[in-house]
Amino acid sequence: MTVQDRIESGESSREAQESVHREFGNIGLVKEITREMWRWSSVERLKQDLHYAARVLRKNAGFTIAAVFMLAGGIGANTAMFSIVHAVLLRPLPFQNPERLFVALEDTGFGGSLAGAVSGPDFADYHEQNRSFEQISAVIPYFTETFQSSKVGPVVVHCAGVSPEFFPALGVKPLLGRLYEPREYHAGEASVILSYRFWQKEFGGDPNIIGRILTFNQGTNTVVGVMPPMPDLFPETDVWQSLIPDFDFMKWRNNKFLTVIGRLKPGVTPRQAEQDLSGILRRAPGAGSNASVNLVPLKEYLVGGVEKPLRLLMAAVVLVLIITCANLANLLLARANSRQVEIAVRQGLGASSGRILRQFLTENGVLGLIGGALGIGLASAGMIALLSRNEANLPRGTTIGIDIPVCLFTIAISFGAVLLFGWAPAAGIGKINLNRVLRTGRSEVGRGGKHGLRLLVISEIAGSVVLLAAAGGLVHSFWQVTHVNPGFEPQKLLMAYMRANRPAPEQQTFVRELLERASNLPGVERAAIGDCAPGGSAALAQLEFPGNAVDPNRVPTSKACFISPEFFRAIGARMIAGRSFNLFDAPTSMPVVVVNELFAKRFWPGENPIGKHLRVGYTGAGRRALGSTRLREVVGVVANIKHEALDAPTEPALYMPYVQDETNHFLGSFNLFVRAQSPLSVAEPVRTIVHRLRPEQPVAYMQTMTGYLANSLAPRRFNLLLFSAFALLALLLATIGIYGVVAYSVSRRTREFGLRIALGATHADVLRTVIREGFALALIGVAAAPAALYLMRSLTFGIGPLDPLTFIAVALLFLTVTVVACAVPARKACIVDPMRAIGSE
Repeated sequence: MTVQDRIESGESSREAQESVHREFGNIGLVKEITREMWRWSSVERLKQDLHYAARVLRKNAGFTIAAVFMLAGGIGANTAMFSIVHAVLLRPLPFQNPERLFVALEDTGFGGSLAGAVSGPDFADYHEQNRSFEQISAVIPYFTETFQSSKVGPVVVHCAGVSPEFFPALGVKPLLGRLYEPREYHAGEASVILSYRFWQKEFGGDPNIIGRILTFNQGTNTVVGVMPPMPDLFPETDVWQSLIPDFDFMKWRNNKFLTVIGRLKPGVTPRQAEQDLSGILRRAPGAGSNASVNLVPLKEYLVGGVEKPLRLLMAAVVLVLIITCANLANLLLARANSRQVEIAVRQGLGASSGRILRQFLTENGVLGLIGGALGIGLASAGMIALLSRNEANLPRGTTIGIDIPVCLFTIAISFGAVLLFGWAPAAGIGKINLNRVLRTGRSEVGRGGKHGLRLLVISEIAGSVVLLAAAGGLVHSFWQVTHVNPGFEPQKLLMAYMRANRPAPEQQTFVRELLERASNLPGVERAAIGDCAPGGSAALAQLEFPGNAVDPNRVPTSKACFISPEFFRAIGARMIAGRSFNLFDAPTSMPVVVVNELFAKRFWPGENPIGKHLRVGYTGAGRRALGSTRLREVVGVVANIKHEALDAPTEPALYMPYVQDETNHFLGSFNLFVRAQSPLSVAEPVRTIVHRLRPEQPVAYMQTMTGYLANSLAPRRFNLLLFSAFALLALLLATIGIYGVVAYSVSRRTREFGLRIALGATHADVLRTVIREGFALALIGVAAAPAALYLMRSLTFGIGPLDPLTFIAVALLFLTVTVVACAVPARKACIVDPMRAIGSE
């Protein structure tokens, strides 16, 4: 007997309802669903369902457009974010057995930006004595050389120096030509291997490049090989140079600047390899008893700095998808309630619950497919806009794109969203009071349905408040960073980088004439040089204080910079005590040094640093000081200048006259600083001066210091932009959800409002009634936000506690938006015609 038969036979409403519940119980519903899903295997049935779904969705065009665009926004955001996470964090490195590739990091008390780096003698010991690695290699990840380009003239190229085992350890073979032979790892050889990137950019992929003679650093080199694309490892490399162990800077055990990468032997664990290398390190001359080596997987070493922000962004965008699904479930639940008459008629005509559910899922599947396809389009457009210049400077960033795993992810979340937001309205099919619906021709909403709608909106609001509050915290943090005092005045300052390998006397003459001519340009106040970039980078130095024994486990270090006498005045730094450098600080005079405030407080607390003495071991690739360093006298104290990113802590720093550079390395590369009323207007005149003094001298880059500092904050700005976009999308979705629930409530209460107005209620009374409902939902959602935050923190470990002021601001924003969202349905409630509303019932 069908449900309609039971109703017509006079069965009581309660009995009919109970029989319906029995028919549509959980077990029966699962069986019915399984049977109906199997019937989808019939092409004709599927075509029939799709045709009906298209007709229903087309008939309700407004609902369809709103649902598709909401779904596309949530899926598009997730697709874009997953494409980044997959390329950077999840995709294996494209090397042979990448799980066996590790980076060896030393822990010897040598801190700073080169912490973990290895010296030439240490690497030689590892190479000869280790029993854990199939191959172990050393690499200088980044240095620059000059190149005479046939297209644009002299340019600066990015190089990486590699030992013979580097490419075999990775399992990478040349695309063209060969690798370096053993004889080419000694000074005097003139061979070069090009990267795929440089080969394509400079030579257009010329297949006859092998054997061609190129000019690097004013010397001729023969191309012997071209490597395949390696975007995952040192992607900016133009030239793969051979690492020459003959150079003096490779023989100084305390000069640590090498990165060591090795491939473990099968069966050897990272822990065993760590013990092996640590024992070798402790046996080295002058090594401390606490010295150790830690192994880090190569992929973790490459992406470790961005893993936490990317996982946090992924958690945020997943929350956006959940909010999207909740919103769509809300809309579909309201729409399903309005379709109760249709459902009742179909059931009365004999349609089973599984058949109706199948139709619901078909309609939702069409929405999911359209939304997923549109989401991929939005994700592609968004990634092109965000990553066109890779402003975030993401490792492995050039491999980001919409590939097969990303498409599979999009398909999965599209259908997952369909099941998630499609089940809620379908679950209420068996709870319809068919007797009452068929007799009155009017759909009803039970208490459970109303609570379901409201609970979904409350969860949306709570999640949105968390995202907005977190985004507000990021905005506040970014504002603080951009207003940090860098210790100098970046406004009206131009910086240009130059690289040249010339004899010291020739370089001295070039620098002297360059500073003189640049200082005399119209509009220029001062010009100076330095081998550091304030707000960006500086070399590291080991320190030795007379009378203090050196502890190999606690080597004191400091940022160090060789500068010209006008450096502090040119960049706008403030002298606190003593003096800066002058022309009397000559190569043959007493070596001097200026330290910053933090240096003086750390190494001479409570003392006057002027007149103190120390030795400075200037470390890094190319430094050629093997003997005892000279004793230097402190002649001045300068205010703290940031030599790392603005959001990094300030470190001790010291400054030395470039004419007293005992390493003979400084003048090989340096930055020119020009302070002028209009920095950009003097850029070309400065470039002209350089080329007149030395036509073959390249200027690698020239930019304002404010632009340089802005670029250093690009990763933080990228994270802020994405997180804020997700938070605003969540706010929009939550607003739509509030509007949808209130509008649906108003449409279901037309008769009630008509009676209220007929009994004397004013428009203000009706407005308050409607807005109060939405306002209550918003208040509950805001109150539930801390619980949602706790859940997100337990899952991501990336969101800090809510800042009270930010939380209050977000709460006020949400309550304001709620009032606006409720205004339209409230206005409709006010203009209800009492006679028509009552008559329609």
